Amino acid sequence: MRAIHELWCLWANPSSDITHLSVEVGHYDASSAAALMASLQSQGYSCEDADGGRLCSITSPNTKYAVDDNFTYLSRGDVMILVDQTNFPTNGLMASMASVIWP
Repeated sequence: MRAIHELWCLWANPSSDITHLSVEVGHYDASSAAALMASLQSQGYSCEDADGGRLCSITSPNTKYAVDDNFTYLSRGDVMILVDQTNFPTNGLMASMASVIWP
């Protein structure tokens, strides 16, 4: 789902072909967001109420390297955040972004 980005940031290691962290933030129709979050759960994402909204995440092994690919969505009202990261660990990133977007 790449249609949400009003703000998109990418951090990547230029000497690596997979190490990256990508964050997308944007407005998303609330009913479409609810449908998306429901479909993510049916695709194997773990979903829970968190950070004042609905959080869905999945971790899967990278098909080329011995690292994990991680995707996390947070939907709150009409705002959606997507974090896509591979070989780029973070702790508390989504909660930190939520506290800045919704102080």
